[in-house]
Amino acid sequence: MYPNDIEALYHRVSVGTPVYIVKQPIKVGWLDSMLYIEAHPGLDGEEMTFDQRYAIALRLIKKATNEEMPAFDQKALNQALQTLDGEPVPILRKAVPQNTDRPELDNFTVPYQ
Repeated sequence: MYPNDIEALYHRVSVGTPVYIVKQPIKVGWLDSMLYIEAHPGLDGEEMTFDQRYAIALRLIKKATNEEMPAFDQKALNQALQTLDGEPVPILRKAVPQNTDRPELDNFTVPYQ
């Protein structure tokens, strides 16, 4: 969350409302046919090396695509893992089959360029 979001929620949520804090410095997720990665800086005292962030990102990409490892935009991934600004970065576009008679093509992915 951004500080402005916290301020807005503060005035809308009643005292005693349960809150769940999720510590997920690296996230991946699909929106429409695009896979995005989001990378945030570590908490104080919990900084990770680039290699540690990269290993986590690869594991999450593999999980999100149900593949061994798709061909994704390596440059975009590296930039996100170095910048750590929390902005979603597109790294992979799911291929849309041209022929709808072959539904098994729905699982193919291509790198985002």
